[in-house]
Amino acid sequence: MTKLQNKKDVNILILLCSVIYFMSYVSRINLSAVFVAVTESGYAAREAVALALTVCSITYGAGQLLSGYLGDKFKPHNLIFIGFIITSLMNLAVGTLGGNAIVLLWAVNGFAQSLMWPPLVKIMSNKLNDDDYKNAVVKVSWGSSFGTIAVYLIAPFVIKSLGVNSVFIGCSLLAVVTGIALKIVFEKSGIFKVGKINSAS
Repeated sequence: MTKLQNKKDVNILILLCSVIYFMSYVSRINLSAVFVAVTESGYAAREAVALALTVCSITYGAGQLLSGYLGDKFKPHNLIFIGFIITSLMNLAVGTLGGNAIVLLWAVNGFAQSLMWPPLVKIMSNKLNDDDYKNAVVKVSWGSSFGTIAVYLIAPFVIKSLGVNSVFIGCSLLAVVTGIALKIVFEKSGIFKVGKINSAS
């Protein structure tokens, strides 16, 4: 697999991966960020939301193992794309259904989110040299911090203006746009293209 040599290309790839990781966090930790608003508004019972967060953590962790395996069989950007489409659908469903359905929906969302990090690591390790890779992992991981901060800062304003369900509908739209955009970038740009591990040279 050809490594990126141009510093501009390296920085663009790191930025793309950071945005992907940022959006994955935004569309996963949003439920915990609005826990109080969801339960106090009656949109979903406290017990259901607590259980949803628990099962999401379980499916997210278990899915990481499957995601690593699938990364050997499929192009990583396709896995990330599928992850974003599923998480978009789950956020949309939570934003329109609420209630106890939130438990099953967020369990599926946890699995969808597990399709993000292992493929990102594969993309970075295949396209970057050792020094750039180490730098990239640190910077991309910042996406989780910025994603968390963004959700906790913005969600209260969205809830006050549009209602608690709008947080999930908004995250759904952002997730699907991110998924489609990354699909286009990785499919059309030869410099970022990454094949399957077992087909890489």
